[in-house]
Amino acid sequence: MSETAWRLSVFVGVLILMVLWEYASPKRQSRYSRTQRWPANLGIVVIDTVLLRVIAPIGLTGVAVWAENNGWGVLKIPFTRD
Repeated sequence: MSETAWRLSVFVGVLILMVLWEYASPKRQSRYSRTQRWPANLGIVVIDTVLLRVIAPIGLTGVAVWAENNGWGVLKIPFTRD
């Protein structure tokens, strides 16, 4: 099973547990209905996931290029052009 499948399975499992818990034992009367809250909350999850999958690799690549240009690195190997 791939990492993505594991992550999705755990997310859905925890989501189902939270739904059942909210339904069985609400702490207070909600101002907004579930049909109003859930699309917004799930939309935030989707947006955060997409941004993390895009921004993190770009940022890490940028830091690696910057470090190389400044001569930093754990395994710094001198580079000479012929």
